[in-house]
Amino acid sequence: ENSPEARAVRELITAQEIQLGRAKRAWFMPSFFLVGNYAGDLSEGDVDFPGIADEGGSFSINLTYPIVQGGLKASEIAKAEVDLEGLQQQLELVEQRVEQRTRTSVRLVENSFPRIKFALEAARAAGASLVIVQDKYAEGILNVTDLLSAQNEKFSSDQLLEVATYQYLIDLVELQRSISWFEEEKSPGEREELANTIVAVQTAAPEQGAADEE
Repeated sequence: ENSPEARAVRELITAQEIQLGRAKRAWFMPSFFLVGNYAGDLSEGDVDFPGIADEGGSFSINLTYPIVQGGLKASEIAKAEVDLEGLQQQLELVEQRVEQRTRTSVRLVENSFPRIKFALEAARAAGASLVIVQDKYAEGILNVTDLLSAQNEKFSSDQLLEVATYQYLIDLVELQRSISWFEEEKSPGEREELANTIVAVQTAAPEQGAADEE
């Protein structure tokens, strides 16, 4: 419903339906023409123009129905119907692409969000390990190589946490783009409604798949 691409095709379908209706009405609706003329007294001083001395006018209504153009009308209807069918198929294809992008984006968000938790746990573990190594290095139990290794592990873990966070944000923005729905423009109630809708759809999908298998 939000996709600009889908809305554009729907507008084209509406316009094409109007064209099809016009082509069908052409079978029954004749053409009307209103023709009128008026002549006045043209003179200059005491000189009158001959033949246009009397003032008056007339009008007529004409009706035409070109029977011999029946084949042309039929072809126009057939073309309009084919064009309409093509637009309807185009809309179906657009909606399928939007759905595919949306489902893919939802899966990416589902996968990238938990990675933040895992990366955070790894960073915390690396930090705790670094503290232990530093204490043992201070006591002379471990050498500088062990200390550098622990520091490098902590640095790598922190970097992975940043990468996981940014990847989640990228996936989240891609999800919003796929459904043409942007969080900053919505109220808290609208955000919650979307979240509940996604959860409901994702919950219903496995149940539908099981029903299809049965």
